[in-house]
Amino acid sequence: MKFLTSKSFNDESVFFVKLRAYQALQNMSIKSLEKFLIQKFFKQAVIKNKILVFYFTNTTALMEFNAKKELIKAQLRIIYKQNFELFYKNYMLIFKDIKAQLLILKNTQEKEVFKKEIFIEKSTGNFHIHDNVLKEKFLELQIIIKNNIKKDLNAKS
Repeated sequence: MKFLTSKSFNDESVFFVKLRAYQALQNMSIKSLEKFLIQKFFKQAVIKNKILVFYFTNTTALMEFNAKKELIKAQLRIIYKQNFELFYKNYMLIFKDIKAQLLILKNTQEKEVFKKEIFIEKSTGNFHIHDNVLKEKFLELQIIIKNNIKKDLNAKS
């Protein structure tokens, strides 16, 4: 697969040349991982000391990369040969080996702190009951509610 470039490299600033070189490197890296399931965990690729370093966000992807390293190298060779003009002559993208590293993303969201909600008794415990059977049960409830109110008042003081 050929990568298309329509701009002339003679009059561009160094920034844009480096930016296009970075983009070409990312495209080449993504294309080399296309056949594998680890592409979705790929973050970026950088050349350090003539080694192409792939950064992944998942440890399983890192292990799979190491297991299929030779296949990825073969894929990179094919892509590099197809786009030799662009990668070597225009951008000087030269690397001798490849490796993968894990990129740990920091969680920027704040953790929610859950406060233990304290139940505040809203009932006063005053009931007017005319049925004698229910009156006994409600008297027990009335005693419990009044005791809870006393405990809450003592806890606040």
